[in-house]
Amino acid sequence: MPVDVSTKMQFMSKELLEKFARKIAPYRDLWKSVRLVCLAARTGEAWIVLAVRVSFSEALPVQSVTLRPTEDFIALSLDMPIGALGQVLYNLLIDCFIQIETNSACIKAYLSRAHAGLPPGQVGNISWFGVVEHERCESLSEHGTTRPAVTITAWGERRYEVLSTDSLREVNSRLRLGDPAFDGLNDLIVQWVPGVEVAHESQASIQVVAPIPFQMEYAEPGRLLVHGPGSAGRNLRVRLFFRPQGIRQLELSECASNDEAVSQGITTWGSPIDWPKDSLRAKIVLFLGDQEIDSFEVKRWPHSASHLAAMNVFFDPEHKRLRDALLGPANRTKEKCEVATVRLLNLLGIPVIWYGKIAAESRPDLAGLVAQNKNRLIVLGECTRERPDAKFSGLSERARELHDSFSGEIGVLPIVFTCANTTESELEKAIEHRVALIGREDLEVLLGFLQAPRNPSEVLGFLQTMRPSNSPFSAYIVGYRPKK
Repeated sequence: MPVDVSTKMQFMSKELLEKFARKIAPYRDLWKSVRLVCLAARTGEAWIVLAVRVSFSEALPVQSVTLRPTEDFIALSLDMPIGALGQVLYNLLIDCFIQIETNSACIKAYLSRAHAGLPPGQVGNISWFGVVEHERCESLSEHGTTRPAVTITAWGERRYEVLSTDSLREVNSRLRLGDPAFDGLNDLIVQWVPGVEVAHESQASIQVVAPIPFQMEYAEPGRLLVHGPGSAGRNLRVRLFFRPQGIRQLELSECASNDEAVSQGITTWGSPIDWPKDSLRAKIVLFLGDQEIDSFEVKRWPHSASHLAAMNVFFDPEHKRLRDALLGPANRTKEKCEVATVRLLNLLGIPVIWYGKIAAESRPDLAGLVAQNKNRLIVLGECTRERPDAKFSGLSERARELHDSFSGEIGVLPIVFTCANTTESELEKAIEHRVALIGREDLEVLLGFLQAPRNPSEVLGFLQTMRPSNSPFSAYIVGYRPKK
């Protein structure tokens, strides 16, 4: 006897719900609220989902919002106590609808046309992708979270089969006039269901998202912070796996929290990290009881790839003042730019001296001798906020004179630094004069080197190699090389 398809699908959905319940069991008592975001449109006499996200939070429920810009469109952002989770999931996974209650109506928004009893659309019947455990990554943007999470997802109807072009135009206009106002349906989706595709031809996104209720944060100069429900404190454990070697257990202690966090029952725990002498990286693993719930890799100095750069962070957190002096407002003085350029090169292992106003007439702003094995190279620099090509001829001549004064035994690399964007013609002219040209984009790259391991040879290679974009296969090594 054949099995009824709807009965089989319901059986599979119950299995899915049971598996999901098992996966989230360790956190069930730590979440305090469930948020339901649903956008739906009326097709005929039935309401069909345009986007749904059910997510959990360790924070208490906040104010809910319902928008109904037209009679045929509704959007709901509803926060409920966590006790409502079971009914919401049953409605969604088993009965395939979302219950929307307003002051004037009680609406069932179905996941597909077929579930609403309408003729099937292009998509037909929906199917769930199963229970997925996501580990930490750069971002789980499509689920609106950056934490590890347990999710269930499905794709519903294409939006244009639910909301016609004319209806969409009216909804967009009413949302722009509303209070609160949104720049149309796409803006509403971006703000209420971040990460979900907004194109009108996209399928409806249906999600259940259960992020772990803890957030880890690593702060310089070497401290771990963990934010989460206060009731879980005694069950939290941390292990550190240092690179290249070393394993330690971290003892967390409660830290001061802001009043809002305290009122939500959120606690912050922290601990300094005692780094082994030769370790620059570590993997931090967070456990709830015996269960591993989160991990991430950190650098000992997140904004620094060397001891020099780490030292700079002590005086200039995240190198913000250095970046501003190099690339900030145009009203900064030339002297400030020169000092910042000298500081950047020194932090990258290129020891240069700022001569500024103390040098003889017509001499460059900075210079330094780089000695590597038997190789010697003098870096000769000029900083400008004006046209860089006005500096090429003079700087090239000074570099040639310096090269000759050492009888050609030491190489000389003349560089013009500018905070402005450079042009192709300026680059070509610099190459003609055997001068390196470092513009705004190149300074951005050099600032990035502070966070990525680079030795002085690699930095020098970047400084002295010019690559015109109109000559993709050509690279020019500028400067005056030492005689063999």
